[in-house]
Amino acid sequence: YSDKTLTDIKVPEEKETVKLCRAMDEMLKDSKAEGQLETCVQLVNDGDISLDRALEKLYMSFDEFYKKKAEFESKE
Repeated sequence: YSDKTLTDIKVPEEKETVKLCRAMDEMLKDSKAEGQLETCVQLVNDGDISLDRALEKLYMSFDEFYKKKAEFESKE
C-alpha cells in the first residue's frame, strides 16, 4: 500500500459531490451487472443452469443475452 496510489479529490460544492456519488453508484451497478452476466454465461456454457433460468435471473431476452454474451466473450 502506497500513498502514491491515493488520489486527493477536492470538491468545492455539494452539487458536484452528489454528481460524483451518483457516478460511483452507476459504476458499481454496472460492475455488478457485468459480474452477474459473466457468472450466468459461464454457468450456461458449463451446462450448470439452463438458458431459460439465466434469462430469468438477468431479466434479459434471448437475443439480448446472446449479444451481451458475444461482447463478454470477445473481451476474454
